[in-house]
Amino acid sequence: MMENKCPECGSEDLIHDYERAEIVCGRCGLVIDEIVPDGFYSANQCDNEQKYNKVIEDSTSFALHNKGLGTNIDNENKDSQGQKIPSKNRNQFYRLRKWEMKTKVSGPYERNLSKALNEIDKYGSIMGFSKDMKEDTSMIYREALDINLVKGRGINKTVAGCLFITCRRFKAPVTIEEIAEITGISKKELGGSYRNLCRWLDIKLPLISPIDYVPKFASKLGLSDKIQAKAIEVVEKSKGVVQGNPKIIAVAALYLVSDSFGENITLNKVNKVTGVAISTIKRRKEELSPFLD
Repeated sequence: MMENKCPECGSEDLIHDYERAEIVCGRCGLVIDEIVPDGFYSANQCDNEQKYNKVIEDSTSFALHNKGLGTNIDNENKDSQGQKIPSKNRNQFYRLRKWEMKTKVSGPYERNLSKALNEIDKYGSIMGFSKDMKEDTSMIYREALDINLVKGRGINKTVAGCLFITCRRFKAPVTIEEIAEITGISKKELGGSYRNLCRWLDIKLPLISPIDYVPKFASKLGLSDKIQAKAIEVVEKSKGVVQGNPKIIAVAALYLVSDSFGENITLNKVNKVTGVAISTIKRRKEELSPFLD
């Protein structure tokens, strides 16, 4: 056991330097011993700090109805030190969690927002939305709810419109038909919803290019990167000459290039995978043919 004085000068003025994990003599500066930390406490403290930082980082989000700034009672039945809560106190914590959930959605505004954000998270996950895309969709819905655009139109229709606007903003190759199928909203209702949101929220949507659709449909059709690159080249050369639905142009360009490369891909397969009519593909293919070298 270490003595409570310096073996060099006999001073009892010992300094515990926890940053350097050393015990140092305050008079002569001699390093007398090392401080060995409690392994369990350090690991536990580190885990708690990482968990706390992760909770703060993940919870501050517009995708949460209270933006992550409210109280959160963990479901793990552990205290701040990572120790299990005694069984006699668990019923108390269960009641606290229950009341905490009730207070989060205490009014019609909160209930509406909570339901909508849950749907945005669900549909966004199905469509492969990133965290930023979910945040953007949630912010659009919040703005719509604040100016009472949701009333009389329904949560589902408004959410679907917000999802489509986000896809256009991020130039995600998701068609209005796909969003309508995923959300269960008709194409007509979805179109009216997103146009209404754009008008009242003064949102200007960027135009989406056929090039944005080429990688998506090339992957679905199992086409090579070489065909994909050539199809993009054809689309770029046809800009300003061949105009129309960007999805149809992308599909026609892929079929044109795959046919010239001798790929065994039928019009029926293209129609089944992309949903574009065979007659439309043929017509667009003829329009794009002059731009294939």
